[in-house]
Amino acid sequence: MRRAYGNPQALLQRATEAQHLKIAIDLVAELSHQINQPLASIAAYAQACAHRLRTNRVDPADLLKAFDHIAREALRAGDIVHGLREKIRVGK
Repeated sequence: MRRAYGNPQALLQRATEAQHLKIAIDLVAELSHQINQPLASIAAYAQACAHRLRTNRVDPADLLKAFDHIAREALRAGDIVHGLREKIRVGK
């Protein structure tokens, strides 16, 4: 019986699997890198809003601006996920 490393078809299969794994790892790395910024921004603005509410330093206009920023960043995070999902679907 031939060993797997001596069998050309087995080598091709292993190379294909390795390539798929590398693509998956690259996509996960890209997603984590791109999604981190909007998530950090959402967390910072939410914490700032909570702090203002706790300390009774509430200016409704400022809070609305912060909530608008949180919403924009959440939409941006969704766009990032959608874009990566399209990359996976298309196979790029």
